[in-house]
Amino acid sequence: MMSTALRMTHHLERPQMRALCERERIRRRRYGVCIDCGQPIGFGLLNACPTAKRCMRCQAVHERTHAVAPHATL
Repeated sequence: MMSTALRMTHHLERPQMRALCERERIRRRRYGVCIDCGQPIGFGLLNACPTAKRCMRCQAVHERTHAVAPHATL
């Protein structure tokens, strides 16, 4: 079982990791380009979500094909 401190560390690291990944994409001139289809990600989407990696069409497909079934609860 993960300690609270460790969970907080992981939670705080996520935004930092995303920022590092985005900086690398900028460096490689891939920022704003969909990782699936290679088409530009719309300005509106990037304005709303600067870390978007997929265009809206590819994100919708990704969410449908990688959906997780809800867990049963008592």
